[in-house]
Amino acid sequence: MLLDLFNNVTPSQEQIRLTAMAANAAGDVADAYAYMAEYHIMGGDLPLAINQLELALSVPGLTSVQRARFIAA
Repeated sequence: MLLDLFNNVTPSQEQIRLTAMAANAAGDVADAYAYMAEYHIMGGDLPLAINQLELALSVPGLTSVQRARFIAA
């Protein structure tokens, strides 16, 4: 539901954090890291955002689409 909302309005930093938590709870660890990277970008912490994307890239079993999205971010 949060992802559908994001297609229509710009999410707040807290909504991005909630999305990361939901992704993690659903077992989607790589996307959870990527959402946390967005969260940290919104907060202005670029080194931590980069760290989150590196963690996302280290998750085994990424699809080629996920890998490309994390690299592009």
